[in-house]
Amino acid sequence: MDFIDRVRWFFNKPTRAERDRQKLNLQLDARLFSDMCLTLHKEAPKDSPLLVMDVRILFEEKKPYELECHVKRSTGKNVRFAPSPEAEERLFTALDKLRASMEEQKQPRWKGCKLTVDVPGDKYNVDFRY
Repeated sequence: MDFIDRVRWFFNKPTRAERDRQKLNLQLDARLFSDMCLTLHKEAPKDSPLLVMDVRILFEEKKPYELECHVKRSTGKNVRFAPSPEAEERLFTALDKLRASMEEQKQPRWKGCKLTVDVPGDKYNVDFRY
């Protein structure tokens, strides 16, 4: 790194407040995903190894999201399930907070996402559609 690159790096690096805000946003996002995963796990049929929640953004005021939830059985067959109204409300609230957090971080607005929860592996994956 030559002198010019070091000067550019020094003046373009984020401030401590910006780094702290980014860290808080990442922690908030992780908590939101964790809450969504737990809500799905509680609502899904028992002994479901893989849970999938597909979300599409609707532009209606009463119900801004459309959820499609299903589990993959060990036989490879998909079985749909519907979360309870209370669980659906928790999921919608988490999705609203997630979108607001991402917009605050200047990330593009997403039109949908697919949350996949691997229960035995204790992992999750999120794919956003733009």
